[in-house]
Amino acid sequence: MSAHRQIQDFLVAALGAAPDLTDGGVFANTLDPLPQEVDSQIVVRLLGTAAPPQQILSGPYDWTTQFVVEASKRVPQGSDPVTTIDSLIGSVWSRISELPAQLVGLGVLQVILQPSITWEVERLDTLVITSTLRLTVQHRTAATTLEAA
Repeated sequence: MSAHRQIQDFLVAALGAAPDLTDGGVFANTLDPLPQEVDSQIVVRLLGTAAPPQQILSGPYDWTTQFVVEASKRVPQGSDPVTTIDSLIGSVWSRISELPAQLVGLGVLQVILQPSITWEVERLDTLVITSTLRLTVQHRTAATTLEAA
């Protein structure tokens, strides 16, 4: 399995660990809207990755991989969307902030939590607000595979 997917799986597992942050679970890469039967969920999406153009032949590759963590919550009628998701996004931020030390075994060199959060409200069967965090992970893979080095 590629280091990219291993890191993503680790993020999904960490955000899905007890105590649960959502009633709808934590998923990887889904583009499906928030299901009607749940009030909240988290999606960890692999956005992209790049290695510097000049690498040592037969040496390891150092990657900079972007992940997006989207926390979505159904807005009760008459409620303010930002207030509705405030505690969930705070919990996601706290949990991600604790992760860097745990990622070292996956070839991770550095985790950068970008100080940027976006909020987006969409009308589905009800109002749904999604807060998005961006996470940059610098990690190393072996010379001839995409496995963690």
